[in-house]
Amino acid sequence: MLNNNVGIVATSAMIETDQKLGRPYGGCAIAWNSNIKGVVETVNCSSNRLCAIKVILDNCSFLICNVYMPCDSRIEGASYNEFISVLHEIEQLLCKYDSSQFICAGD
Repeated sequence: MLNNNVGIVATSAMIETDQKLGRPYGGCAIAWNSNIKGVVETVNCSSNRLCAIKVILDNCSFLICNVYMPCDSRIEGASYNEFISVLHEIEQLLCKYDSSQFICAGD
């Protein structure tokens, strides 16, 4: 259960009209303590496989991304275009948000 001291940004790669049984796919989130002694800014991402925040602490800024990379091991190359698209968006975020540090996590 989340409380009032938690900030969160999240996304889902699921299509809302689809119903899946079992463990469906796609989604990521970043959660942080909202009492942090700094500034946390959510970053708009166009990909539903990517979420990001910019954190400014003292004189240091961080761009933090969480990504759910596409993968389809059944058909070689099936997810290639989407994979490249997500990498391109991460590159664009790095150019747009001038941060001294970059952290990228996910699978």
